[in-house]
Amino acid sequence: MQQKRLRAALLRGGYLWRVALSAMYFDVVLDGPSGLSSRKDEMFSVLLPDGKRYVDDELTEMETYTLLGTYVCRTGLGNQVALKSWCPSLSNFTKSGLDYGRWSNFNESLYNVSCSDTKSQNPILKQQPCPSNQWRNICRGSRDLARGLHHLEKVSLSLIRQYCN
Repeated sequence: MQQKRLRAALLRGGYLWRVALSAMYFDVVLDGPSGLSSRKDEMFSVLLPDGKRYVDDELTEMETYTLLGTYVCRTGLGNQVALKSWCPSLSNFTKSGLDYGRWSNFNESLYNVSCSDTKSQNPILKQQPCPSNQWRNICRGSRDLARGLHHLEKVSLSLIRQYCN
């Protein structure tokens, strides 16, 4: 993946931010967006009330899967497939209660589990990528914290809409 595209992962924050840190140079961030793309899924834009539009890079689903080490695996049940990955999916991490706006020591230990040498004996990953339900269990954070963060986000958005419209 191009360094310029990794910039979108840094901007996204959370787990993708940490994965991108190990794969890119910071000066790429300062260079700004990679440029306009003809593919809508590679860019996002924000239209302000005054008509100004701001455009920046957005990771595609495939780029996100690549960064998280995601594989499509056959389950052995007909044509059924499952996604397995070396890192938690964005939804698993976001819903876990661990994604609360800053990177913690616990988050770093979770990252170190997922990027440990696959040849070493890792009791959690057992030398293979994990399905989504296993990552959900590994990432399980405080339910109360997750609810509190969800409520805070909801109230904050309401406040922003009330005073910015």
